[in-house]
Amino acid sequence: MLANHLFVRLLQDRFAAPARIVITVSDTHFGDFKHNMGMVSGRAWKSPDALARTGAFPEPDTTAAGRTAYSTSKLAAIYLVHEYARRLPAGIDAVAYNPGFVPGTGLARNDQLLARDTRIPP
Repeated sequence: MLANHLFVRLLQDRFAAPARIVITVSDTHFGDFKHNMGMVSGRAWKSPDALARTGAFPEPDTTAAGRTAYSTSKLAAIYLVHEYARRLPAGIDAVAYNPGFVPGTGLARNDQLLARDTRIPP
């Protein structure tokens, strides 16, 4: 999410209406079977300064922590798009694009269906 924001900030002087900023997001932040087939734990939202720190999630060396970080970052990207929509000048639009499940990414490459962590952390 920080990379998205930095990229937009670096280009902001070059935007002229009509323009569109498209940021790839995901509905994995829901952390349920309907949205991600139970492959990714839901988000664990904290303040952005806390999320930016190493070890922001319990057991940081685990796959579950990595997936929680992923889903949390995708929720942050959605928040970023909402904020751009609020702040950008007329004619410059911010759009959140969710490509859906993309096979071949290896997101759950080492998991068996029943072994996936589908709990939503606090």
